[in-house]
Amino acid sequence: MYKIIFGSIALLFSSFVYADTAVQALDKQLSSTQSFEANFVQSTQSSQFGNQITQGEMALQRPGKFRWQINKPDQQLLISDGQKLWIYDKDLEQVIIQPVNQRLDETPALLLAGKVESIQQFFNVTKFDANKPGDWYELKSLDKEGLVDKVILNFDHNTIQSMQIYDNLGQRTNITFSQIKTNPNFPAGYFTFKAPAGVEIISE
Repeated sequence: MYKIIFGSIALLFSSFVYADTAVQALDKQLSSTQSFEANFVQSTQSSQFGNQITQGEMALQRPGKFRWQINKPDQQLLISDGQKLWIYDKDLEQVIIQPVNQRLDETPALLLAGKVESIQQFFNVTKFDANKPGDWYELKSLDKEGLVDKVILNFDHNTIQSMQIYDNLGQRTNITFSQIKTNPNFPAGYFTFKAPAGVEIISE
């Protein structure tokens, strides 16, 4: 009986140590990059809409600032200064302004630009061998009722290469980055948005 109890405690303790080690490793990977710039290809697969592909450019700066420019197939710009989120649709001549959702499990972009110490509030982090180059992490959502089920992150030499987002509706989004620049300097105001003349502004 005592052997079973102590064995269970040892197993439980070792799993906590492994989890802490994975979080520390991910913390080191993310913290090494204070700013980031890249091109991206985003592929979203769902049973309802099939496979949708978008391409564009993105940039981020810690803490919480990001810029996501979709160029194809339609033009759309998402910008956050950490507090507000601007969603600008050029074709509709419309910009939506809303507060940033600080839940990392509902706003995966903040995983790359947000506060590293917040990750454990929303995810169980494990590091795994994907039989592919680089370091791989699985971030499993702690909220069973949330939108996101899990996120997979792939790093090479402390630089994010790709991320996969699985939601609880069976949809999978794969984002791959290219032409990566780490720790670039951005001009003042790069992560804010001023609506062009004539654009409809909708505040939420």
